[in-house]
Amino acid sequence: MAARATGTAAVAVESKFSQLIRSGQLKSIDALAYGSFKGITGDDQCFSYKLSAFHAYGSHQAPAVSKTYNPDHYNIQHLLVNKPSPLWLSVFCAKVNGGNKKVIRTHMVRRIRTAIREALKNHDYDLSGKRISNSIGRGSKGEDLVGTMIISAKDKALTAKMDVLQDQAEMAVTALIRKFKLEREARHNSSNQNASKQNKGTPVEVKRVQMKNRAREKGGDTTVNSPKKKKNTKNKVFGGTVYQK
Repeated sequence: MAARATGTAAVAVESKFSQLIRSGQLKSIDALAYGSFKGITGDDQCFSYKLSAFHAYGSHQAPAVSKTYNPDHYNIQHLLVNKPSPLWLSVFCAKVNGGNKKVIRTHMVRRIRTAIREALKNHDYDLSGKRISNSIGRGSKGEDLVGTMIISAKDKALTAKMDVLQDQAEMAVTALIRKFKLEREARHNSSNQNASKQNKGTPVEVKRVQMKNRAREKGGDTTVNSPKKKKNTKNKVFGGTVYQK
């Protein structure tokens, strides 16, 4: 029984994961474009970043996601499908930028996360993308910030002043919020277009019949049925086909 329940859960996770991939709500980080810092040269940048208004999984998770025989295949998919945070934030530092000492790389990551946290707080979000409760009472809609932000630390993150790092974090967060709002407006416009298509007026021929029925009802006559297409029947004969109406 336990094995059957586990198999059923795995199938459900696989199905939901495939649905998210097909709908575009879950993507690979490789499909995301790098963000930009206007007016800041590459040597002065404290980090590089990728943004998406949808959720995206990292390159280190791709092998487990794509290969069903991978021992972590189910665990990674289950983690991605059931991840509760609206904003998926990941900050890392490679050895090529932070050196071999883990304590230094950890310090660089911590500085960037602190700057990102403050930038999100300025827009009434916490680090997970959820609205801060105090901001809802000030007139905010209370909508969470959904998306993905992948940040890679650079050498400058270790020596830059905190206000410089804070300014770059503000640029990245502002770009993410702008992308999220554009995607939300696009979904809203798409839903309105679909609704208008479904609520289009009745065909002209049907309207004409309805008007005739109203006129006949006033005069006490019988109603007129809606027009129907006549069916054609075929009789096969030698030398061709004869159509009878």
